[in-house]
Amino acid sequence: MPFINDPRVLLSWEIDPGYCPPIKFSDNQVTICRARKNQYNFLKNSEIEISAWTRDGGYDLYDFLIENSIDTHFDLIIVWSSSASSSDGVYNAPNNLNKFNCPKLLILGDTHHMNKPISTLINYADQELFTHIASIYDRQHLHFFEHNKYSAELGWFPGLPLAHKSQIFNFNKEYSITLLGHSSNGHLVRQQFLNSLKNTKYSVIAGTKNSQQCLMEYSKSLININISLNGDFNLRNYEILMSGGLLLCDKLSIESGIADLLELGVNYDEFESYDHLLYKINYYMQNPNKAVELAFNGFNRYSDQLQPSISIKAVLKWIFEKEILSPHDVSRCSRHQVERSFPRLQLLDRVMLYERLQLVSTNCPGANILIGPHISPGLLFDIVDLKNLNFYIDQNDALKIDFLKS
Repeated sequence: MPFINDPRVLLSWEIDPGYCPPIKFSDNQVTICRARKNQYNFLKNSEIEISAWTRDGGYDLYDFLIENSIDTHFDLIIVWSSSASSSDGVYNAPNNLNKFNCPKLLILGDTHHMNKPISTLINYADQELFTHIASIYDRQHLHFFEHNKYSAELGWFPGLPLAHKSQIFNFNKEYSITLLGHSSNGHLVRQQFLNSLKNTKYSVIAGTKNSQQCLMEYSKSLININISLNGDFNLRNYEILMSGGLLLCDKLSIESGIADLLELGVNYDEFESYDHLLYKINYYMQNPNKAVELAFNGFNRYSDQLQPSISIKAVLKWIFEKEILSPHDVSRCSRHQVERSFPRLQLLDRVMLYERLQLVSTNCPGANILIGPHISPGLLFDIVDLKNLNFYIDQNDALKIDFLKS
């Protein structure tokens, strides 16, 4: 299929657009959204117009468009969905997509938390005729979709929903630390780090702020800390880079994809524990020019390579020209190659066990988990990303010990 410069796109959006405005894939786009709206009023400055509001749960997409007098002929259907749900079911699960004769892209929402976040989307993807499936935050989970019923193409497009705002780099940093975001019971690791930092001699800026306030704080602070929930490469990383702040994040696994986007020690830095974080903070406070250098490099990397407009073009090129380049291409990742050797019949059992461990990681970070001899190599393959858990193996099980060490 030849590339279409301005395709007619239907975007079915799950997230409250007042909190996160829908992605603009095309000037010729129709956007429909679930009925929760304008919670944070961010939509005021958005270019996106909502054509119709949908209810929670499953609904016939074709019939919905007819009922709302929307032309049903599209070049591309895009659905953003996750396991977030109400009493009516998951927030956004339009069905009967087989009525549309065009490519269909499923964008996976958060799969690193919530109830059955991966298995819910596997079942939904199996139900509909999606030709493409993309992850935004959790490249490490995409391999679970290798066994999709319709053999959809898989791609990773981090930063895609970021609301880009042009920034000027601020060289005059304040000797302060930012650690923004919720620090409630759902983010216990962030809460623990934040409480510890408040006992240090440094000025710490914390709490939840709107998008513009976050960018301002990141821009002026010498050090900006981001702590993932369960190994996700989330949008806060991008916001820090976009604002021209030094990104100091918790160490993510190689499967997260961060090494394909950023160079450690060049345009960002990482830490592995609280003591390691404190060492990094002391280093940059004593060497502020080095902090500014990394921040400037990260700002330029974002501007040159990571802006959402670049990712949007890459998505359309992938779908209409069947061309996908690194880092979006996951087909050659070792985890995907190994996944293809696992039987499909064991997939959902593996996924649901992984999801339970992911919940433990969220709610009880630091928990000790004993891996018994009956546990399959497939599960070991999955759990190495759960850095907040301590896994133990019987000393006589040399094969599993060697696997975890590697």
